Amino acid sequence: MRRALTIAVSFFLLQADARADRKKTPEQRQREELREAQRRLDRELKTVASSAELDFIRERARELITRAAAEPANSYKYDRLEDAIDDLLDAGEHLAQLLRHGDQKDTEGQIKTARELEATYFRVTQAEYFAGLSKDRHAGQYVKIARSLYQSARREYDSGRYWRARRYSDASSELVKTLEDLAQSQVRIPTPPELR
Repeated sequence: MRRALTIAVSFFLLQADARADRKKTPEQRQREELREAQRRLDRELKTVASSAELDFIRERARELITRAAAEPANSYKYDRLEDAIDDLLDAGEHLAQLLRHGDQKDTEGQIKTARELEATYFRVTQAEYFAGLSKDRHAGQYVKIARSLYQSARREYDSGRYWRARRYSDASSELVKTLEDLAQSQVRIPTPPELR
C-alpha cells in the first residue's frame, strides 16, 4: 500500500512539474537550461583537480554557454549548442570520476569494455569530419583530445583496468558528440518549398 501511495504521489508531482514547465516561455526555459548547465559546470568540474583535458572542457563549456545565450530560444542553433554543452559536460564528468575515484571494482568485464572501445574507435574516426563542418576555432583541439582519451582508454584496457578504460572511452565519445552538435549548429535550415 505504501509503495502504491508513493508511486501515486510521485506521478502527481511529475504531472504538476510538466504543467508548470508548459507555462514557461521558451526564453524562460532557455535561461533555466543554461543556468543548470552552469551549475553542472560549477558543481562537477570545478571541484576536482586540474588536468589539461578538464581545463579545455571547462573553458569550452563556458564559451558555449555564452554562445547559446546569444541565440534565440527554440531556435535550431540554440538546441544544437545546448546539446553540445550537455555532451561536453558529460565528457568532463567522466574525467572527473577518474580523478575522484582512481579505479573502481569492475563489474562489466573485458568483453563489454572491448565492444564499447570499438564503438568509440569508430566515433573518433568521425571527429575530423565533424571538426571540418563545425567551423569552431578549437575543433582541432577537440579532435586531438578525443584521440588522446581513446588512446588512454586503450592503454587501460590493455592493463586490465576496464572501469578506467570505459571512463576514458566515454569521455572521448562525448567529445566527438560535442563536435557533431557544433557541426550541426552550422547547418543552414532550408525553407521548405511552398505548394503552389
